[in-house]
Amino acid sequence: MFDGKKFLVENFHTAQHTQTVMGQYGFPVTLAAVEKWWSRESVPGTWLPVLIAIKEIETGAPVSVVKYLVAREE
Repeated sequence: MFDGKKFLVENFHTAQHTQTVMGQYGFPVTLAAVEKWWSRESVPGTWLPVLIAIKEIETGAPVSVVKYLVAREE
């Protein structure tokens, strides 16, 4: 499983900041939509690569997602 909440918190800090940064890169998304990501602790598959790419652009380095992988509890 992917820990979407941890990814969001560590890389974008708040829902408002996530929305602002996405808009700055030409990806307008509503704050309500982003807040749902935070409350569900999951980023939709179509948006996750966008967020990863934005972080790569901002940091100048590839973003490793390995630390966000967690074993699924059965």
